[in-house]
Amino acid sequence: MVKWVRALHSILLECTEPAEMLEKDSVCQVEDVVENCVILRREDGSSCMVDRLDFERGFEAAGQG
Repeated sequence: MVKWVRALHSILLECTEPAEMLEKDSVCQVEDVVENCVILRREDGSSCMVDRLDFERGFEAAGQG
């Protein structure tokens, strides 16, 4: 089952080089949870990592596929 989440606000992705911004209302697919990070696949097909605490505070469920 595919899970989708929506960003509640803009989030700075510090795990990318250079750092990028995930815009508010961006919808992403949850790919995996690794240690203290959540791996997300963005709508453009690229992946990014978000700290687990930032993920818990900054996203809401957007449905399942």
